[in-house]
Amino acid sequence: MAFCLTLRAATAYDPLVRSQRPSLAVACVLLIGSCSFVAVKPLTLSPGTTNVPECTSSRVAPVVDVTAGSLFAVAFVGLLALGDPGTAGENAPGNTSEHDKWQLALIGSGLLGAGYLVGAYRGFSKTSECRAAKDAAVRTR
Repeated sequence: MAFCLTLRAATAYDPLVRSQRPSLAVACVLLIGSCSFVAVKPLTLSPGTTNVPECTSSRVAPVVDVTAGSLFAVAFVGLLALGDPGTAGENAPGNTSEHDKWQLALIGSGLLGAGYLVGAYRGFSKTSECRAAKDAAVRTR
């Protein structure tokens, strides 16, 4: 997070870096995003162990991923519904046409939405395994 704030401050003064703001924003979202890949500790059992396993049973991270993924999916569908705005400007150096901006937003929202939803699926799978193992360990005591 601090890395992203530092990049934002740096881009405010440098016009060359300022043109890279969309790329930097996507990089920051990817660094912060998909909580389930980072925060969910999967179940690891040693054979013959009857102790309560140490893993993540909380579903907070997958719920955050579903929420973020759904927002990106809605943006993706909204961009598809609006349609391609066409080429409004010339493709001169330093001038991005409306078509290019639309394509970047469409691809970015699609990829980010898919990434978050895959992370949510993984998170829910791992937390379900953990909950089942913890329930089984408590029942055998």
